Amino acid sequence: TIEMLFKLLFCLTLYALAFSQDQGDALKDALHNIHTISKIPQRAKVSDYIEGIIEKKKQSERNKFELIGTYEHDSNAFTQGLTWFGGVLYESTGLTGKSEVRQIDLITGELLNSQKLPSNVFGEGMTIFEGTIYQISWKNRKGFMWDALTLDSIGSFSYKTTNGEGWGITSDQQNLILSDGSSYLTYIDPKTFQVVKTVQIQHNGKPLQRLNELEYVSDRIFANVWFSDSIFEIDPISGSVVNEIDLSSIYSKELRAKELSSADAVLNGIAYNEAEDTFYVTGKLWPRLYEIKLL
Repeated sequence: TIEMLFKLLFCLTLYALAFSQDQGDALKDALHNIHTISKIPQRAKVSDYIEGIIEKKKQSERNKFELIGTYEHDSNAFTQGLTWFGGVLYESTGLTGKSEVRQIDLITGELLNSQKLPSNVFGEGMTIFEGTIYQISWKNRKGFMWDALTLDSIGSFSYKTTNGEGWGITSDQQNLILSDGSSYLTYIDPKTFQVVKTVQIQHNGKPLQRLNELEYVSDRIFANVWFSDSIFEIDPISGSVVNEIDLSSIYSKELRAKELSSADAVLNGIAYNEAEDTFYVTGKLWPRLYEIKLL
């Protein structure tokens, strides 16, 4: 029959394509679920179906991670940003009157140095660019610059975002990139602090709202989203999310219920250790910081 002939041709096509590991996995999946062939539209290309299987396989593998280590973290720190620089962990914290920029020993959790922001400022994210820390604020539209080694103050700056707020900040080594809690990222010149461009971030065809802490790694932006347990990997050129890493298992809901008392104690903070190719992640008011490696 025509249906049997189609199935035979389909199987032969799969065998012909099964020369890479991904395609071999696709072959196994397709042969195991050969009954699904009847669901393929008559005019659909077999190659499109195979590519769909391969892409789903790759996606399921990309969002996996390995837990490398667990470290102590100040449970009073309202974490707004993390950065790894020169073998030291840098953290910016929030809340009006309690906002700081900190240098921390990762292994011991010891506070090595810190500077307080003005008492009327709610601190937000931070990044390090050419030896200078750029730290932003929530609604003051004002940023602060610190020497990355000494934490000495070296100035301040004003900036604009799509709604006037500052949430997260990173750098692509050319511009500063800010989030403001919307779906937009604003690129700012680090010398003039003028807006270079804005990019809207899309996930599954829809704007990704509440973008927060940011980390730029290998031509990708990794972003926290407020009240999400996932980290979103973004292509900065297209503005599309290319991967979502679900970290809900790293700190179970049961343990959070026992240890956390604030509704604001959510995942926030991403720092990348290039030498180890690992990420450090934590949350606001979390008692631990986690080192993970993406698989």
